[in-house]
Amino acid sequence: MGDTLLKVGGKRVENEVQVRDLVNKMGQDGKEIVLELKNKDTNKIYQTKVKPILCPETKRYRVGLYVRDTTAGVGTMTFYHPESKSYGALGHIITDMDTGKPIDVAKGKIIGASIQGIRTGKKGQPGEKLGTFKGDTNISGNIVKNTNCGVFGKLQEQPENTYLNNMIPVAMSQEVKEGPAEIYTVLQDER
Repeated sequence: MGDTLLKVGGKRVENEVQVRDLVNKMGQDGKEIVLELKNKDTNKIYQTKVKPILCPETKRYRVGLYVRDTTAGVGTMTFYHPESKSYGALGHIITDMDTGKPIDVAKGKIIGASIQGIRTGKKGQPGEKLGTFKGDTNISGNIVKNTNCGVFGKLQEQPENTYLNNMIPVAMSQEVKEGPAEIYTVLQDER
């Protein structure tokens, strides 16, 4: 559980539909399938063979794998750098909810959201923003890195700042001192 499926029958796969269709086709052909996977702990690539079995309910050949090809969540954009169009968001790594291991982000995207509420964090448990994704927003970009400090990528367009006339400067780590602070975050809808 938690290993990354790379190839089915020698063909690179990127989503559950590809896996389902390849397994069904190879099952119809009566072929044993070679799966190529990357181990979640060692990152080593290995192969294993499986024989598809016809599922009486779906009338499709299956191999009994649970394949998850997406993850989604709502978080806060931490910074945006206009010259490079780079951004950072979330502030922590994205992990698999079943294994607790970091998710290997092959590709991803960032879109706008409307916040419906906030669940307060507790000791050992991070807080959470609750919201819905918006398709009609100008916040759109990719995710290229999933790190302990958050996710990073590039936006397609500069986000509109409807709250301040100027950019908010970013402090370097050596400039941060203990004491009062202000934060900016969305609390409800887009406010």
